[in-house]
Amino acid sequence: MTYTYRTAGVVAVSLILSVLSFSAYSANADGSCETGQSESLLCANANGYTIEAVTDAAGNFPVIDQDGNSVFSYLVSGPGVYGQPTKGIRGLSHLDILIPQCDVNGGLNIVAAGPAAEELDVDPSSGFGAEGHTVLKFDKELGKNKIATYSLTVEGVVSAAETAIAIKAGTGLFETVILGPSCENPDITASQQCAGQQVGDATYGSPAQSSYTQTITNSGDVELFDISIEQLNGDMSCVLASVEGATDGREFYVGQPLVALAGPLAAGDSVALAIECEHGSPNLTNVANVSAVTAAGTSVQQQVTTNLAQQCPVDTNPNIAIESYCGTSRLVTSAGGLVVEQCPAVVVTNTGDEAVESILVSNLEIPALAGGLDLGTLNPGDSVNVASVAGGSLCYRPTEPDQLPIDIDQYQPDALTFTSTFTVEGSSVSGEWLVETSSSTCSLNQNCSGGSPH
Repeated sequence: MTYTYRTAGVVAVSLILSVLSFSAYSANADGSCETGQSESLLCANANGYTIEAVTDAAGNFPVIDQDGNSVFSYLVSGPGVYGQPTKGIRGLSHLDILIPQCDVNGGLNIVAAGPAAEELDVDPSSGFGAEGHTVLKFDKELGKNKIATYSLTVEGVVSAAETAIAIKAGTGLFETVILGPSCENPDITASQQCAGQQVGDATYGSPAQSSYTQTITNSGDVELFDISIEQLNGDMSCVLASVEGATDGREFYVGQPLVALAGPLAAGDSVALAIECEHGSPNLTNVANVSAVTAAGTSVQQQVTTNLAQQCPVDTNPNIAIESYCGTSRLVTSAGGLVVEQCPAVVVTNTGDEAVESILVSNLEIPALAGGLDLGTLNPGDSVNVASVAGGSLCYRPTEPDQLPIDIDQYQPDALTFTSTFTVEGSSVSGEWLVETSSSTCSLNQNCSGGSPH
C-alpha cells in the first residue's frame, strides 16, 4: 500500500486496494438498504443516495490492513454528475463524515484518505459539523458511473460506532448515520478458579470431574453483548451449570462458542459463571476462550487457562504397563541361507488413574523401535497395540540365539530360544516420569516364556 500527501491539511492518496478483500453490502434493487443492513448501520440512505460500508470477506468493519491500520470504506451510489439533475435530484458535490476527537491515546490519527480529503472543524459550504468532532470532507462527485468509493485509514485498530455522514448535492445537504471511526475502547478480561476436582475410576468407566468459577469482566468503556464461552481442550466435556446463580445446564464444545449472557454487560461490570467438566484424566489444563461484541459489531476476546494440577490437585496413582508376546517365528531365506525371523506383539496400557503423555516404546533390535516409537498420550484404561502404530509389523531377525556357544553337531533350530526386551516410558500429566520393561523369550515352535501369542 502506498500513500501520498498534500500539505495544508489536505490529504491525497494513491491506494493499492488489491491487497484487501473488500465486499460491499448489497442494497435492494431500487438502491435502498435492506432492513438488516440499516439496523446494523452498515448501510444508509440519504435522499436518493445509498451509502454502503465495505467489509472484508468475513463481514468485519472496519477492515484491518497489512500495516495493522483500520480502513473505513464506503461505496456511494446515486445521481451522477453535480449540476446535472437526475429524476429531479442534482448530483453529489462532496461527502462529509464526522470524526470524533478522542481524549485518550492521542486521538484518532488519519494516515490516509482517498479520494482527496480535508480535515475541517466545520464544512464551510454547508455548516455540517459537531462539537467534539472534526469533519473529513471528500471533494469528489460520483460522475457518470453514478458510483464511487470513499475511504479513510486510521492508525491502529479502531472500533466502529454510529457516526454522522452527510452528502452535499445540488438540492441541499442530506445527513444520515452509519458506522464510522470511534473513540470506543472495548475490552474483556476473564479469570477461572478451580472449585474442586475428583479422580475417576477407569475400571468402571467413570471420568474425572472438575468444577470452576469463571468471572468475565467488561474491562472496556462500552457495553458488550453476546458474552460467549468456548472450550479449547478437546479432552474435556463441559457444562455451563449456572449464570449468576441461575441454573443453566447447556453444554459447550471445541469450535462451538456458547452465548452465556446476551447482555448488555455495562463497562466495569462482571458476570460469574459456574462450570462443570468431565475428563478422562485428572490434573489436566482447562483452556477456554471468552468473547463478546459491541453494539457496532466489534469483537473482543481473551483466552483463560486453569491448571488443575496447580489450583486444585488430587492424589493420583499414575502407572503404565507393557506386555510383549511371541507372536510368530519362522525360518526365512536370506543371502542363500536360512535365518530366524521373529514377529512379536507388544501392548502398552495405562493402568493408572491419570493420563500419561509423550509415551515412547523402544527395542534396539527392532528397526521400527530402535529410535523410540512415539505412542502419544493414553488416558486411564486405554491400550494400544504397538504394531498398529509401527505400520503393522514388529518383525526382526535376531543376530544370535540365547544359547551360545552352539555345538554344530547338536544344532536343533526348533530348540533355540530368542529373548527380546521392550521398554516403555512416559510422563504423567502431574509430571511423574514412568518406566516399565517387558521381555519375551520365544522359539521356532512357539514355546514362549513372555506370555501367550497375541
